[in-house]
Amino acid sequence: MYFLKEFYFCAYTMIPDITCEVCKEAQHKYKCPTCRTLYCSVNCYKQHKSNQCQPKQVLPKTSPPISPEKLEGIDDYERLDGATLQLLSESDNLQELLRNPHLKQLLKSVDSSTDKKLMMEKYMQEPIFIEFADTCLGIVRPIAENAS
Repeated sequence: MYFLKEFYFCAYTMIPDITCEVCKEAQHKYKCPTCRTLYCSVNCYKQHKSNQCQPKQVLPKTSPPISPEKLEGIDDYERLDGATLQLLSESDNLQELLRNPHLKQLLKSVDSSTDKKLMMEKYMQEPIFIEFADTCLGIVRPIAENAS
């Protein structure tokens, strides 16, 4: 039971405080229903609406292909083929883990980081992140071992 309390405390403290996008002073409490801008009060909402907010573009559910520029510096042995990616996407265990909001936040943080390696090392202290990594490796490793 102590472990769970410690985990939830760590999970809660890892979520960054996000400030109001209008006044940039207080922590946000609300999101604009039209454009999803974060704001903290009625005054900030009114100020935001006076600037003619527009709906944000909805991203497609599937990711576009990765551009060759993003793949520069990644060796071929570090890339996953389509069959392996398909196995990852079909894994029930992985899908269950990805429903965890804390894990989602950690993955978004890694993805948006300029130093992804440092963030990965930091988050490998988080039990949910370790479980995610182990689950992914459990799917990928048997395929890599068979290919050798």
